[in-house]
Amino acid sequence: MSDYDFEAAAKKILGNNAKLPKLSIDPRTKVAAVNKMTIGFKKSIQDLSKSALELENKYSEYKNILVQYSHAVKGTDFGLDEKKPDDKKKMESARAAMQNGIKEKINEVDSFAKRISNLDALIHDLQRLETMNI
Repeated sequence: MSDYDFEAAAKKILGNNAKLPKLSIDPRTKVAAVNKMTIGFKKSIQDLSKSALELENKYSEYKNILVQYSHAVKGTDFGLDEKKPDDKKKMESARAAMQNGIKEKINEVDSFAKRISNLDALIHDLQRLETMNI
């Protein structure tokens, strides 16, 4: 294998007869293994990026359905008669209970979606490591 640039620089300063320190294992023997692992790591990052995007999209779809459900709840009469005071009170209470539950679910989705978005930002930082091969 060729010398590292820094070894060549040292030999140039010291002369070709200089004895550079030797390790029991030459670090250059690990280059192929590092490069192979790096290729696999980059593939993992790409796969994770794809999965994160798919997950973000699924969370968006779920949230959209919850919003539609909220709209449906606002407009339903639950099969009751709004002109009857007792039915109207039940409808309002049922709507409020459902809207609160739907809102909680939407907040959960938003929280998870934010976490995935943060993960996606980290993934993109990792993708910038294009010069990882030794």
